Order: sequence, then C-alpha cells, then structure tokens
Amino acid sequence: FGSINYFLRLVDGILPVFLMFDCPSLRNNSQKYIISTTSFERMLDFYHKSYETIMDSSIILIALNNIIYRNDYDILTGSTSKTFSQCCSDSNKKLRLKNYLIDTECFSEFIVSQLNNRIRNSIGHFSTKFDGVKQFIQFIDTNKGNERISEITLTDFAILCIENFHTCFYLLEVIYQLRKRFFLAEG
Repeated sequence: FGSINYFLRLVDGILPVFLMFDCPSLRNNSQKYIISTTSFERMLDFYHKSYETIMDSSIILIALNNIIYRNDYDILTGSTSKTFSQCCSDSNKKLRLKNYLIDTECFSEFIVSQLNNRIRNSIGHFSTKFDGVKQFIQFIDTNKGNERISEITLTDFAILCIENFHTCFYLLEVIYQLRKRFFLAEG
C-alpha cells in the first residue's frame, strides 16, 4: 500500500505518460517527447520502492506457482536441493527472480519480463546521470568490476514506473483474493 500511495502522489506529474502508455504510435516514438511535469528524483525513489515491494512480494507468487505446477508450495522449479523456505531467506532477489519465477507459470508471467535489476541496482547505488535538457537517463550498474550502462529517455523511465505500479496493483489483487479465500474457508 505504501508504494501505491507514493505513486498516487507522483501520478499527477506522469499523467502525460499514461496517454503514451496506451497509444502505441506515441509510445514507440517516446524519444520525441519530453516530460517536464514530474521530478526525476521522485520517479527514481518510486521505481526503487516499487521494485523492492514487488520483489518482497514475489515469494507469494512463487508459492502459488509451486502449488499449481508442483502440488507442493515447498518444491521449487528447477531445484532438487533448495526448498521454498530457503528461497524466502535468500537475500539475492535477482536470483529469486531468475531461478524461481518462471514467466510461463500463471502467477509470475505478468511480472517477470517487466523488472529490470540493472536499473534497480543503479538507483540503489546512486549511479545515475540525468540530462534534463535531452531528457535522457544513464543507469550505471557496476557488478564485479563490470560497468554496464543502460540509457533510456525520461518518458521510457516513466513507463517503467507505470508498469511497476500495475504490478503492485496485481500483487494487491492476488493478496486480496488469497485473504478472501482464507476468510471464506474459515467461515
């Protein structure tokens, strides 16, 4: 709820991007358009917070996929030695995403392709450069001495924020449905 509440305070500045999000001809030419209605720092903060919320909630999706596809919440896909409980205590969220959220499984297909670990790492480690005139962002992810730079427009970054917002809403709906079924089962 915190991520969604934060986004709702940010949304007035991203409204122009909502129009682009649903209009393919505008979205495919996003480099031509400039957003001057929102704070870059607020967008960075939202992306980082929403990414963390999504990753922290991903264990629910892993468990649901395990139940549906493997008939046991504790059995992980592709792992014979690691259990779901061990996965939950794993601090490496990127590996959790890569190894246990399979995009062909129904509960994770919506989020797997949208999350960008390199951008999150860049934001989390304060390695971003923003050119306000050209509206370009450089996300610099340094991993084990290897520097990888992703460069996108501010509009494209706003679209990533909107996708994270949609994902947070999806997770809230999953949690709501689980709670509803629990309460119905309890009478």
